[in-house]
Amino acid sequence: MLFDYNHDTEVKDLKTKRFLVRDSQLWGIHHNPDNVCYCVKEGDERQYCDADGILDISQCPSRYSAPVLISQPHFLDGSPELRERFPDLHPDPTIHETFLDIEPKTGMVLNAAKRIQANVEVFKGTLGKMKDVVDHMVFPLAWVEEAAAVDDDNANKLKTQIFNVIRLANGLCIAAIVVGAFLILIGAGLAILKRDQLFGTSV
Repeated sequence: MLFDYNHDTEVKDLKTKRFLVRDSQLWGIHHNPDNVCYCVKEGDERQYCDADGILDISQCPSRYSAPVLISQPHFLDGSPELRERFPDLHPDPTIHETFLDIEPKTGMVLNAAKRIQANVEVFKGTLGKMKDVVDHMVFPLAWVEEAAAVDDDNANKLKTQIFNVIRLANGLCIAAIVVGAFLILIGAGLAILKRDQLFGTSV
């Protein structure tokens, strides 16, 4: 799974950068031809190969292979036709997107959530006499979330221990630059003094 930087955030008073799942990973093949490997159907069953927001993983090697299409919850960032038969679906990035909040100086993930929705393809007659089932649709089954965030104790340790070391290192770098510049000035002055002594000139 690939992530791209989206915007700056803050976790427990620590500045972080939010990364979101790259949009192209769930694009249809008309937008992202690289996803053609997920389009394994033939004929009319290829309808949802062009839809954004879902991937058919039924042919992926797995111990428990199943005819499942995955998406973000409530078909977030998906093609409108995926939601047209489900008026109660209301995609909301604040509760449905997958993200990582990363502290840039240490590279530590301080807050993260993975949210995935499982769906199945339903064809005419699959659910008996349900009149709302037309010829072909993607039926949402359920979505799950795995989330974790740094607690107060570890956030305070990060602030007091790691960042203090970083500040000390930055201070030592600045001190080294100042001392180096001072030594260069002393060396330049001694060189000028030596030249005057050798040639009897004054500056």
